[in-house]
Amino acid sequence: MANQDFFRLGGNPTDIDQDQFFLLTTKRGTISSKIYRPPTLISPREPQRALVDNCQFEDFSFSKTLIDNIEFKKCTFLRCLFIGTRIKRCRFTECSFIDTNTYRIEFEDTYINPLSFQQCLDPSRYQNIGVYLYQELLNNSRRQSQPDFTQDALFLFRRWTRYQEVYRLKAASDWRTRARLAKAICLNFVEDILLGFGVRVGSFCRTALASAVLLAFANYVFAQELGLSLAVKDGTASFWDALYFTIITLTTIGYGDIAPSTHLGRIAVAAEGMLGFLLFAILASMIYRKILP
Repeated sequence: MANQDFFRLGGNPTDIDQDQFFLLTTKRGTISSKIYRPPTLISPREPQRALVDNCQFEDFSFSKTLIDNIEFKKCTFLRCLFIGTRIKRCRFTECSFIDTNTYRIEFEDTYINPLSFQQCLDPSRYQNIGVYLYQELLNNSRRQSQPDFTQDALFLFRRWTRYQEVYRLKAASDWRTRARLAKAICLNFVEDILLGFGVRVGSFCRTALASAVLLAFANYVFAQELGLSLAVKDGTASFWDALYFTIITLTTIGYGDIAPSTHLGRIAVAAEGMLGFLLFAILASMIYRKILP
């Protein structure tokens, strides 16, 4: 959606009411260039939820509408408007939102995957809308006790706060403000890449594995300076002994069969043990969030 058209539909859309909406959705397929005018869109079969299946909404406005007790299944929302829309007691299953304006959207008791919105907004233009969107999705998933959705929403919310800080950095003129924002952006980026903001197990595992390999390599190369009695064959220390020692140290097991004999080695090994303790604390926090978001 072009920047100047992001808050309005292009072309000449026509107005429809609730009866026309459900008539169009029963035909499935593409529904384009429409504005839903009534203030509410509610299941006509209350308390049973109405089903909207396999529809593609293009240039469609749901703005300033309460959408209540409707299930959207395998639907695509392309260049749609959800400005000031309130979504209550709904389900969105296998849906996607593309180039869609979700300004001031609200969710209540709704089943919806935050990953459905990954193609929704341009992070270089609409950072404030993205931050608000993922904050709403985070609050909704927490209220609904949806652990996976909670973690996805939290991850995307943290990432979009970085996009917002980048925008503020470009607009800032005071050097103190720029320095503060630059620091926040760097820390956010490091948390994203290395730990996945504490909710991405894959990112954590990659970081933990890379840390173990790098430390093992350092222990192997500087074994003599650290005073490590690694097995020696043909005049060369064993890398596998260095890796074994590193893993035992990071996991704080410490069998003692290999131990540093220099002051530098003791300091280095203590630092490795603290790093291992920190990694396990992060892992415990991630498991806790997975079970009790």
